[in-house]
Amino acid sequence: MKTSARLSIIALVLALAAPRPATAQTDSTTSTSIGQDTEVRYNQTNSQGALQGPWRKFHANGKVAYEATFLNGRPVGKYVIYHTNGKPQSILDYDDQSLHASALFFNERGDTLAKGKYYGQLKDGQWRYYSYSRGLIEDFCDANGYRYPNIFRYLTHIQTYHQGKKEGEFATYYPDGSVAERKTFVNDVENGIWQSYNVNGSPRMEVRVVNGKLDGPCRMYYFNESPQRGNKFYMIGTYAQNLRHGTWTVYNEDGSVKETIEYVLGVATNNDELLEREAEWFRQMHENVGKIPEPSTQFNNDDFYNGGGGQGGGNGGGGGIFGEEGY
Repeated sequence: MKTSARLSIIALVLALAAPRPATAQTDSTTSTSIGQDTEVRYNQTNSQGALQGPWRKFHANGKVAYEATFLNGRPVGKYVIYHTNGKPQSILDYDDQSLHASALFFNERGDTLAKGKYYGQLKDGQWRYYSYSRGLIEDFCDANGYRYPNIFRYLTHIQTYHQGKKEGEFATYYPDGSVAERKTFVNDVENGIWQSYNVNGSPRMEVRVVNGKLDGPCRMYYFNESPQRGNKFYMIGTYAQNLRHGTWTVYNEDGSVKETIEYVLGVATNNDELLEREAEWFRQMHENVGKIPEPSTQFNNDDFYNGGGGQGGGNGGGGGIFGEEGY
């Protein structure tokens, strides 16, 4: 009997000492996992008012607009923004320190538009941009397995960044993968040789750029159907601080001189009409190159960072996750 009583007392002590699950705080937005007794509480803040734990908001049609997880106001893990059709628009995957994030951007079909990495809120490392077209292959399968006839993805741009600033080579590509242009950036400013190519790889144009301005020799070429046979000059001249300077020569396709014009810091000393007409395409190309349309990381919500309620069932809203307008 004494032994039995002693064992009963020990069992009672162990039962009283066993850890018990913490009682969940009441919240208007909860989700219970199937087959479990745990609840997921959304749109919480810590004692300092910083975002804490899982957050999400809905579109007016009831589909999730975004969802993310925070630790003391900083995102950790996946931060996903969705199109109104329910497919991801962007996915940012943060490390435990919320310092680095890999990023993917998608169109409404689920096709990848861009991918790269962030350092904080700044682009860092190599970024790749894609587009989609029709007609080169029989069909294309998107991220969800749906097949679209005659659609193919191709790389359009590659740009390298260092903590938000362009650094190194910038390249654009034709749909078949051949290089269309190459430029070089140093500390976010274009410097080096800007080269343009035809789709068959033959040179189209090359000019030196110094601190963002055309400055140095410029050569343009006739289209060459057989690059191995050599290239024929179309126009040769020199730039000085974005102004044509010195002798500019236009050639016939047989290599003979068609016209020569002298410039002094952008002002022609003889007839300029022909060269203006011939060089207009070059000026437009220089003004437009490198202007990549950025995929959006921003859902139109203005109270996400502050932890306020939003439309769609009071699930909170938000602008940029650091209180900024996106990335």
